[in-house]
Amino acid sequence: MSSPLRDVLSAIEAGGTTRPEIARRTGLDPVVVDGAVEYLVRAGLVASPTLRSGCPSEGCGDCGTGCASAGPVDVQIARRV
Repeated sequence: MSSPLRDVLSAIEAGGTTRPEIARRTGLDPVVVDGAVEYLVRAGLVASPTLRSGCPSEGCGDCGTGCASAGPVDVQIARRV
């Protein structure tokens, strides 16, 4: 029997590294993938860098995108070993 958590973990193990890619591989709604990834991160089963939601108070440029108006970037998700 399959579950969203198992499907997401299987997609990561098969090489899925971004949330949109995992959603495509599993056919799951992106909101479901987000919840599953967050659960798997908290459980220590996968690693995912924290995505910033804006520029730091000292100004733009610290996030690596060069400009907050560029929007969020995909995070890389990997199975913990």
